[in-house]
Amino acid sequence: MDEKNPLFETETVCSWEEYLRYNKAVSLNKQRRVQWIVAAAISAVYVVGGAFAAYYCQTWRIFFITLIMPAFFAVWLPFTGWLARHKLRKIWESSAKKDEQVSLRFYESFVEGCSAIGETRLDYEKIHKIVETPTHFYIMLSQIEGFIVPKASLTEQQAAFLREKAPQTKKNKKKAQKR
Repeated sequence: MDEKNPLFETETVCSWEEYLRYNKAVSLNKQRRVQWIVAAAISAVYVVGGAFAAYYCQTWRIFFITLIMPAFFAVWLPFTGWLARHKLRKIWESSAKKDEQVSLRFYESFVEGCSAIGETRLDYEKIHKIVETPTHFYIMLSQIEGFIVPKASLTEQQAAFLREKAPQTKKNKKKAQKR
């Protein structure tokens, strides 16, 4: 293929909503899921232990005291979610990428991103990973930085091209086999 003519191009704007979706897809969801699972497990053990203690001690006051821990998690986890979102908002507002329009050009062997800040060229072999959601592709340059590609701006052939370029991890191989 010609290195001067891209296979296809797309544009995106890094709005707050896009930035939030990006962070949820690449990092926050995993962390939040783990927090909720751990909190549920601790709460369950605490309540069951309290029920056994109350039964064997013949006083239900102990059981009601054990309900404090699940109540604590019921307040604490949503608060930490709000805190994380608030911190993300501050990061986005102070970022040079706030409401930045990025043009992406896809070539046979690399992707090129252009914005008012500058240009980035990334060979497909150097991609950290490509995260696919129902509405977007996130081409990760590293664990915390990447390009946002809305699927609405792609044809099915272009989406297939991006799936093909995703680094071959066990998870990606399983997804490819399902298709």
